[in-house]
Amino acid sequence: MLSDTASFSLSAGNVVLISTATFIFASIAVAVGLIFLQDRKKLSWLLSLINSFLMTILSAFYITEVIPNKKSSFLWDESDFLGVCNLSAVICIIFGVMNGCDLLFGAFLYPRYLDPLSGYIHHSLYIWLMIFAVTGNAGFTKGSPFSRGFLWNLVEELPTFFLALGQIFPSFRTDLGFGLSFFVLRILYHSYLAYFAVLVVDKYGVVVVSMYFLTLLMHINWFQNWFFKYGLKLVRGGKLKTKGKE
Repeated sequence: MLSDTASFSLSAGNVVLISTATFIFASIAVAVGLIFLQDRKKLSWLLSLINSFLMTILSAFYITEVIPNKKSSFLWDESDFLGVCNLSAVICIIFGVMNGCDLLFGAFLYPRYLDPLSGYIHHSLYIWLMIFAVTGNAGFTKGSPFSRGFLWNLVEELPTFFLALGQIFPSFRTDLGFGLSFFVLRILYHSYLAYFAVLVVDKYGVVVVSMYFLTLLMHINWFQNWFFKYGLKLVRGGKLKTKGKE
C-alpha cells in the first residue's frame, strides 16, 4: 500500500512504474506550458512550481500521518529519520525524477534559464541523494536508507513554490511569503533538523549529516543575498522585483 508509513514493500517494477508515470506527467505539463505560457522564462519555472507544490503537500501529509503515532517528543525518535517506507520511497522517487525532468527539458527548451548552481548542480545532487535515501547505496558510499528522514525536509519546498508562482503569475507574487517561509523553514527548521542529524550521526552517516550543513550554509547565503537586495526594500515599504531561481 503506497500510503503505508510503517513498512517497505515496493518492487523494482513499482519503482519503474512510478518513475515512468512521473516522467509522463512532467512531459504533459511542459507540453501544456509551451502552448499556454508562450514564454521560455516562465516555462523554466513550471516544473519547479509543480514539484515544490507536490512535495510541500506530500511532506506535510507524511508528517501529519507520523506525528499521531509517535511515542516520544517531536522529532526525537530515530525511526522518524532512519529507514524507508512505501510512502517516503514514492515521494523521494517523484522528487528525484521531477528534478531529472527539469534538467532534461531545460537543456533543450530553456537552457539560458537553467542556472548552473540552482539547476545543474542542485538537481544532480538531489537525484543522487534520492537514490541514496531510498536504497542506501550512493555509489562511493553506502549506509542505511533514510527516505523517512528526508520527508521532514521536503516541507522546505514551500518558499520555492512561492517564488515559482510569482515568476509565472506575477499577480500572485508574495515577497513576504517567500522571505518569511524561507527564514522559518530553510534556516530555523533546517537548523533543528541538522542538529538532530548530528545526534544520530553514527547511524545516519557522515555524508548525510554533512549534506544538512552544506545545504544550511547555502540557504543562509541565499537568504542573505535576498534580504540585502530585496528584503530591506520590503521592510522599508519599497517595491520589489524577485530575480533568479531560488
